[in-house]
Amino acid sequence: MINSTGKNAFTTIYVLFLITGASLLYNFKQPEIELAINGFNSTYSDYFFKYITFFGDGIFYTAVCLIICIFDWKKGIVAGFIGAFQGLIVQGLKYFVFAEAPRPMHTFEVNPPNITPHLVDGVQVHAFGSFPSGHTATAFALAICIIFVFTSHKPLLSLLLFLTAALVGYSRIYLLQHFFIDVYMGSIIGVFTSISIWNIANKHWFGIVEE
Repeated sequence: MINSTGKNAFTTIYVLFLITGASLLYNFKQPEIELAINGFNSTYSDYFFKYITFFGDGIFYTAVCLIICIFDWKKGIVAGFIGAFQGLIVQGLKYFVFAEAPRPMHTFEVNPPNITPHLVDGVQVHAFGSFPSGHTATAFALAICIIFVFTSHKPLLSLLLFLTAALVGYSRIYLLQHFFIDVYMGSIIGVFTSISIWNIANKHWFGIVEE
């Protein structure tokens, strides 16, 4: 998928995530995963996931791209293009292909679960446009960008970036904004879009991304 020490570390843990996620999707019915994650709550978790979810926000992504531009404007432009491109894919799927896909709380209102879902104060829960998770796609795309720019030979930092992106995805389920399948596919969109564009940039755009 991608090479060098840091990139290989991310690839390894992400492949394990894909395998584990596929197993969860195969063995558990919706919304069993979502209720389990949401049910494991606390005041600290509410606060933590309420704010870490913003690491997958477009504004945060743009801010990081501007920082990248300070070090290398060409790489910053590539990172910005990745954000825009994966955003178009996600929004196209979310609002044109799967516009009627219900989010967890709407599903629970139609078919009430046996346990009462936990809502976090100050979080507006949406009803539709669940698939895929845009925040997760953005977080994973950003993780790949930072790895290509700063941490390609730093495996521990690459693993930390994966953990951060994964926590953004987890927060989307915890906050009842998405189902696990939305997060799973959002990560795939973010990772493969980002890797593909970086590799094209490296091959055809004057060696923008160095090994």
